[in-house]
Amino acid sequence: MRMFHVEHLPALQRGLKQIFPLFEPLVLDQFSVYQRLLLEWNNRMNLISRRDESRIEERHFLESVGFLTAAHFPQGCRVADIGSGAGFPGLPVKLVRPDLTMTLIEAKRKKVLFLRHLCEVLELKGIEVVAGRVETAGRDHGPFDMLISRSVTDLATLVGWTRGCWRKGAGFVVLKGASVYREAEALEQGFSKKTVASVQVRRFDPFPDIAPREGSFMAVIELGADGAYRGQGPRPDRDVDGMEQG
Repeated sequence: MRMFHVEHLPALQRGLKQIFPLFEPLVLDQFSVYQRLLLEWNNRMNLISRRDESRIEERHFLESVGFLTAAHFPQGCRVADIGSGAGFPGLPVKLVRPDLTMTLIEAKRKKVLFLRHLCEVLELKGIEVVAGRVETAGRDHGPFDMLISRSVTDLATLVGWTRGCWRKGAGFVVLKGASVYREAEALEQGFSKKTVASVQVRRFDPFPDIAPREGSFMAVIELGADGAYRGQGPRPDRDVDGMEQG
């Protein structure tokens, strides 16, 4: 793996020790490379907000790792990050849980190029960057045991987009703001129990003594058989057309 000078990531280190006391030190090196490349590429293209450049550790890394505190991710399960952007939350989740098989689904070309370059530099295994919209890419690269996403749209739309790419009983973990209660009610009203078996809303503040959060919530959804993938197993990996420019 190509290595850069290791940046100090004290907040991330403290957070990882809280949930994974025996985490591998190499993980911090990987996050350091991630931060360095993210800043370098952000000078040329808009991957994250400029105001977030000084708070990548708290705003992106710890927030993403916090997904692992919101729900159970079975050993070796297949996970899809819907609308991954610059890799959040899926790539940090993969770094601290290398046993997971991760698929990052992203439509914007510049972000896909960044993610593929980053995965190559980090020499990651068991991860795929899929170029395309989730409505087609998810179905072509599923089925998945877990779906994760930061708030790219409302919950009902997310479930609609991903129908046909999950296994029965899959979990969907979504980071939301204060609109989560209204969206959860609309989700339960808009889908039968055969599609959305249950929805739980939880406050999201996984590291209150390191990076306290206010007004953040997790929607933890159990998905049913109606809408689940009907095939016999994972479909052949392939890119799909449909990357957006920009």
